[in-house]
Amino acid sequence: MALSHKKLASWYLQLAQSLESGMNLVAALNTCNGAPAVGRRLMANLLEAGASIDDMLKKAPGWLPRKDRYFWSAGTHSGRLPQTLRNLADQHERLGSAKLKLIFGALYPVGMLTLAGFLMPIMWQIDFEKGISGWDDWDMAGYLLNVAKIQVPLWGSIATIILLSTFQNPVLPFLASIFPGFRGHQRNQAAADFSYALAAFIDAGTPIDKAWAGAGMVTARANYRKAGSAMRDLIEDGATPSEHLKKFRCFNSDFQALYTTGEKTGKLDENLIVLGRQFQDKANRSMTFASIFYPAIMLGAIAIMMVISIVTMYAAYLEGVTSQFD
Repeated sequence: MALSHKKLASWYLQLAQSLESGMNLVAALNTCNGAPAVGRRLMANLLEAGASIDDMLKKAPGWLPRKDRYFWSAGTHSGRLPQTLRNLADQHERLGSAKLKLIFGALYPVGMLTLAGFLMPIMWQIDFEKGISGWDDWDMAGYLLNVAKIQVPLWGSIATIILLSTFQNPVLPFLASIFPGFRGHQRNQAAADFSYALAAFIDAGTPIDKAWAGAGMVTARANYRKAGSAMRDLIEDGATPSEHLKKFRCFNSDFQALYTTGEKTGKLDENLIVLGRQFQDKANRSMTFASIFYPAIMLGAIAIMMVISIVTMYAAYLEGVTSQFD
């Protein structure tokens, strides 16, 4: 089961502060709260028993995100784990904040849809010629059926999304790739992850071919994994990455320019961090857009439903009035 972005951010920050104060990683894992104690003790015990950081990460509990494990490894090997953990904390804090905006933005329209789901079936049962004179005229089974037609799809969809998110099901990223806002967030988040990971591997002294392959594995998108693997093969054949960036559509003009400049000036890791921040900002803006756009769509759906109900009500009323003159 996944941890929330807020809990991960808090835990990573605690670990970073503990390591910066001189505490070793085993002690920090045992001391810093925020993540489940059983998982923390497992990680600490593995390290204390002599396991390498990479072996420990392979056996780490499922709530530690897969892509974060690559950053942990790169940060440890480069001697910059505290800074890496701070960067991860910042990423999760931003992601958590954006998702919180989306949730709060959706609360009002979801509440309105829920209320409408109980009220509108009442209107559908009213005969505007005769009204409802008593319980004998009330079709409870029909009312509950109409309520279910609205509430079951609404809350079933919400419950499904929560479950898919909680258990990190791959179906949710696929669905996110379809819808505007979420699609942009997913694309830019992958670019940010790739840039940060490549910078971390290079800073750790990883050979450039392995750094590219490793950075590709960090992202959740197949195009980056394929690009990382293909670039590794090209580098092994004697090519430099900047010569072949245009072959891969996932690397936009900003990435190509800053990577090429960094390669020539010897500041590649610095330029990649700049790229990571730029893509992260774009990913956050996409999530902010989604937090405004989709609640607005839901409110629009409520408005349309109300208009249809009002038109239907007056049509029935006018039909009843005109029938009296026939």
